[in-house]
Amino acid sequence: LPPLSLCGDNAAMIGCQAYYEYQAGHTAGWALNAKASLDIAKQWSE
Repeated sequence: LPPLSLCGDNAAMIGCQAYYEYQAGHTAGWALNAKASLDIAKQWSE
């Protein structure tokens, strides 16, 4: 198992990245959707 300090919630990292993406003018439309059960064997590209 990884150390306890590396087992926390990723919300801070996600929020930090989102802040910098927003500051850079990168936004997504309402069509953006999370895929909690994404099959890692399938290649996703558009």
